[in-house]
Amino acid sequence: MSRTAPSIKGKIILSCVIVSVIIAGMIAATEYLLAFLETRIDVLGEMTKLEELVQEFRRCEKNLFLYSDTSYGERDLFLVGETSRLLDTNRKELDQATSFEATEDFGRNLATYRRDLDKYLKPSTSNPGAVASDRQKATEERIRKIGSELSDYATTAARNARGSIKQTVVDVRNIQIGQVILFAAVMAGLWVLVFRKIIRPLGLLEEHTTRIAQGRFEQIENPPGDREIGQIFESFNRMTEELRMRQAQLVRAQSFASLGTLVAGVAHEVNTPLSNIRFHGEVLMEELEEQAREDTPFKKFFTKKLSSIIREVDRALKIVHDLLHLSGGKDLALRPLPLKRPVEKAVELLGSQIPSEVEVMIDIRDDMEVHGDDQRLTTVFMNLMANAAAAIDGTGTVVLHAEYTEDGMVEVSVKDDGKGIPEEELEKIFDPFFTTNVGEKGKGMGLFVTHEIVTAHRGRIWAESPPAEGTTIKLRLPARGDPE
Repeated sequence: MSRTAPSIKGKIILSCVIVSVIIAGMIAATEYLLAFLETRIDVLGEMTKLEELVQEFRRCEKNLFLYSDTSYGERDLFLVGETSRLLDTNRKELDQATSFEATEDFGRNLATYRRDLDKYLKPSTSNPGAVASDRQKATEERIRKIGSELSDYATTAARNARGSIKQTVVDVRNIQIGQVILFAAVMAGLWVLVFRKIIRPLGLLEEHTTRIAQGRFEQIENPPGDREIGQIFESFNRMTEELRMRQAQLVRAQSFASLGTLVAGVAHEVNTPLSNIRFHGEVLMEELEEQAREDTPFKKFFTKKLSSIIREVDRALKIVHDLLHLSGGKDLALRPLPLKRPVEKAVELLGSQIPSEVEVMIDIRDDMEVHGDDQRLTTVFMNLMANAAAAIDGTGTVVLHAEYTEDGMVEVSVKDDGKGIPEEELEKIFDPFFTTNVGEKGKGMGLFVTHEIVTAHRGRIWAESPPAEGTTIKLRLPARGDPE
């Protein structure tokens, strides 16, 4: 099952969503790390307070043993109680800073320290004056030893808390660096997407638009594969081809306008001497018939030559007539008419001019109508079918097909399976006096006249001739009514 590729709009929206999610994730991660760091700082404060309490009651302990002043002992007991409360409040944090076993040992040692200190401050009633007795000295040594272990634990807990903060700061820095790298990579990918899918195609479009402005109607080859951009490029290529054809038609129209003015003048000047030549030829023929009643070789020779002169003059007059007809700008008798009527009339008038080996097939609906001049369209189809039949060497087929188009026109195609037309000559076939037929088969005026008639109908005509597939002449004429 084929899957439709996401559109450019979808890709951009998806990229924005991804960037938004990444930014939100970065903000959330930063907030979490800051909160975690804040918690670590609070733990460090508690560990530092624990270390300070232990150091303080150790100083009281030292003064007690040095000066034998019980006030230091009472202060020492108070600080030990504060340390015990601090231990109960932050046992979880202490477990994390050291270990569960070390914290348990610290609690037991703190209780033993307190008990021994209390015993030290309350001498035995049986010997009240023996302050420096051996028993008290043993208790003093035990207190010092336990106090040293308590101090080591507090120092270790504070040092570990400070190390944890340093490690957290390093982790925050590394995570932020990773976030920056990730964000930069995503933005780079987004930029590549925008450049490849939008900026570069637009630049290519701008470049070809500039070429069109310079008169170079070049189509864009290998357009991007994205659906929207590809459709834009296809529309641009169609527009380029349409502009090229319209430019060619404009140049052709301008050229023919100038040519028409020249031809009209020349035709008028040539028409009179040609008519005179024909008149004098007919006079000579009549005089020859009257003076030489017998069929002598002399009479036959001059009759043949005079007939050739008159025939060629008639041919020249026909050309002059066509030129005057086109340059004179005679209005068309436009009206709705069945398209099949001028086609069938053209076939009838051509008659024997179409070889028996060539079959003419008409694929046109009876109810299909165009808005045109019946007589002129008959001339169009006579010229097209005559050229198509002449292009076939031997047996072949000429097919006429018509169909409605979406823009309210009727497109007619006249296709033959003849030898075809070389590509370099394809655009010249509508020029006056250009012909691919040699000898006396063509004057090079048929397609020129056809082109002018179709253009006068506000239509279009063009030729297609793929290699080894014959030639197809297509023309579009205004339709009457909407297609069914």
